[in-house]
Amino acid sequence: IVPALFLTISIYLLQIYRLKLSGIFLMFAISAKLSMVVVLPIFMIYFLNNLSLRPLLWKFIFGLLFGFAILGVPFLLSPSAYAMLFSNPELSKIFNLSLVISETSRIYLLPLVYLIFVSYCWFIGRLNLELFKACCGIVLILIVLMTPASMGWFIWSLPFLVFYVAASGRL
Repeated sequence: IVPALFLTISIYLLQIYRLKLSGIFLMFAISAKLSMVVVLPIFMIYFLNNLSLRPLLWKFIFGLLFGFAILGVPFLLSPSAYAMLFSNPELSKIFNLSLVISETSRIYLLPLVYLIFVSYCWFIGRLNLELFKACCGIVLILIVLMTPASMGWFIWSLPFLVFYVAASGRL
């Protein structure tokens, strides 16, 4: 629940143009669960494809770097942290769904679908805030649908489903 809370706060802060704090809270979300890094490219696309927001990108990046300096650098200085991160069985779930081409070749579907979707978001052009939230939610839901995901992934996509229902006026 904590990573979803931090991500939701980051999006709210982005909406009210508190970009440094938005970057810090996104880094909090990533620090709480590394899997949250999947929404970072959507944030970057949102800034880069909006001409009015592009000059403000540096504030967001400053917040990300500040959050990384506080939360990430101590982690990087610990050899045990690397062992914990790369021996995590959740990480291997990314590669569970694959197409076997030959005995030595496979196509891993989740990374492929993720890259296609992020590319699609880039080629959409300018994302408004609602489309940005939808893209973040779709990325998380894609991962839930394409992996034997734990319950956390389902919970992480809930705020985006609530955003969608709230925006549709069906409440």
